[in-house]
Amino acid sequence: MKSDGIEAVAAVVRCQSHTLFRLLDTTQPAVTRRIQSLEKVFGVELLQANQKINAQYRVPQ
Repeated sequence: MKSDGIEAVAAVVRCQSHTLFRLLDTTQPAVTRRIQSLEKVFGVELLQANQKINAQYRVPQ
């Protein structure tokens, strides 16, 4: 299993959207593909695309 999917999920949880793609040095579609690939591996939905992550659930930096 590639770690880039796990890295993408962690970055989504940790960052605001405008810093996410800069942190991962990639584009939104590439991050989406990474996360979808990881979701297939585990057979679960990791993130809901239509909901924002509020600060309460963000990982401390």
